[in-house]
Amino acid sequence: MAKYGYQYYLAGVLEIINREGGYLVGNIVTAYRAIHIEDYVLPYEPRSPYVSLTEGPSGMWGRVFMSEERQELIGAGHIVFLDKGEKDGVRTGQIFKVYYQETESLDPKTFRQPMLENVPFADLLILHIEDTTATALVTRSTRNIKSGAVFGDLD
Repeated sequence: MAKYGYQYYLAGVLEIINREGGYLVGNIVTAYRAIHIEDYVLPYEPRSPYVSLTEGPSGMWGRVFMSEERQELIGAGHIVFLDKGEKDGVRTGQIFKVYYQETESLDPKTFRQPMLENVPFADLLILHIEDTTATALVTRSTRNIKSGAVFGDLD
């Protein structure tokens, strides 16, 4: 098993219409992307398109571990996966901020870069949760989000 689980793309919706011998016959009701012969068939769980907005738990933070399409440039409108889930208090409809940490110039004596405050630059809306992970929509971003970016309530 992968570190966070397995990613499955919802390629479409199939309705089983008949059983013939050891096989099931289905009709593709909706296709969202190309459907291939070797694709997996999983039970379909319809989700409401309506989400009640709520604030996330105070003091909780985690990391964005990848985007749905695995692109490197992630911004508003993209789907991302988070390393926190239901066991961590994450719920559908919660809103979180994504942060970067400001730094000062290198100290010429130590060659260290002092870390300053956390600066919010993007907002996430939780769409779906699992036990230890969550799926979120980036609703606003003023800069590129990268894998490993910190999200949560750091105020």
